[in-house]
Amino acid sequence: MVKLMAAIVDIVFPSPHRKEEDAFIRMAEQLSSPSLCFVDGTADLSALQKTTSIILYSGTTNPNMMLKKAALRIVSPGEDVRHILEKTMVDIVFDLEQLQGQDLARQRRSGLNHVIADIAALRKKHIGFSFHSLLSCSGIKRSQLLGRMQQNVLLCRKYKTGMILASFATTPMEMRAPRDLLAVGQMLGMTAGEAKLAIEAVGGIVQRNRSSEK
Repeated sequence: MVKLMAAIVDIVFPSPHRKEEDAFIRMAEQLSSPSLCFVDGTADLSALQKTTSIILYSGTTNPNMMLKKAALRIVSPGEDVRHILEKTMVDIVFDLEQLQGQDLARQRRSGLNHVIADIAALRKKHIGFSFHSLLSCSGIKRSQLLGRMQQNVLLCRKYKTGMILASFATTPMEMRAPRDLLAVGQMLGMTAGEAKLAIEAVGGIVQRNRSSEK
């Protein structure tokens, strides 16, 4: 059995129109998720932290925001993936598989190629795999997305590119326990060890960023 570290940080996206950070926290407590990173959240985390033992962090989709304002910089980059990796301070790019385009007969348009994977590895950027994205589609579209993610796992493995696996939930009900995410990672073609590292990696990035502030 793979033993997960305690310093796991799940990534969630609370709605700016609903005060739902508290509901995310309660769900994290039920799932035994030790830490949460609220991306682009609007709530006062210092006040929320007093209500829970879950460790709370803030994240941003602004790839150049200074770290004093966010523990994590995470972007779904669209077509400008290379620019984002080379010219910004982003930590994680995710949803590359959602880029438009028909899959080819022998290759899927997965949003990642050997050049991008190599750049990400050299610059210590991570490729994110979103459970929310899988959950949000079904049928042929889910099969296509799953195949693209599996191809990207292979590329990350080949070029030793860091991988991230998290809920990326937009509602509390989309969150999953770390053990469930471990199974998702293996479904994507990760080994148990790779899935473990992908789940734990967010915590490592947050700690590195926090240390660089000092």
